[in-house]
Amino acid sequence: MAGALFSAEVLYREPEFEHEALIPCIIASTTAYSLFGAVTGWQALLVTPRFVFQQPLELFSFLVLGIFCAAMGVVYVKSFYGLRDLFKKLNMPPAH
Repeated sequence: MAGALFSAEVLYREPEFEHEALIPCIIASTTAYSLFGAVTGWQALLVTPRFVFQQPLELFSFLVLGIFCAAMGVVYVKSFYGLRDLFKKLNMPPAH
């Protein structure tokens, strides 16, 4: 379903999807997943080890990781839009 919604989202800028785009995307996504599962099998492709929450002190490391990831997200967004604005100021002709 995520693939179907993503493909419809790529076609339209507005968050409201038209059913003319959404229904074929859902059908194509369901068909592709069914064919993939029939060929490769239905077991998980990536096996992860079993993680067990043991102590409440582990939450502090997750808090630090969350704050770090949030900060890196802010840095990424600021640098992305900063570079975009920098290249707009260069006044170069568009590439064809």
